Amino acid sequence: MAFKHLSDPNIFDEVAKAGSRKHLQQACDAWRKYDADSRRKKLKHYRDKVVAHTGERDPAVPQPLVSELTSYAMGTADALARLARGTGVVDELQLKVQMAAYDESAKAFWSVWRDRMKSR
Repeated sequence: MAFKHLSDPNIFDEVAKAGSRKHLQQACDAWRKYDADSRRKKLKHYRDKVVAHTGERDPAVPQPLVSELTSYAMGTADALARLARGTGVVDELQLKVQMAAYDESAKAFWSVWRDRMKSR
């Protein structure tokens, strides 16, 4: 919804005053790119029919690859980080601190499987 509202030039201008016009524009451009990305349809369909709900998966929609999920997720996360900077909610330093915490958490989570693979 944020990006829908930001498509209104008056709202965009008002929000940009509180943050960074450059980052806000980059966020909107990135979001349009990822919103139109063909991976989105596959990922959404898979989430809706397999992961989040019990439903019938449309065999005409190919199953997404893990690499598609991770690259799409990283791209949308970048767009949202730019949105946060563009709106003035957070700055670069705050994001770096948070990302370091997420990295540590991810390493701890995946260590179980990493260590299991090393012991084979």
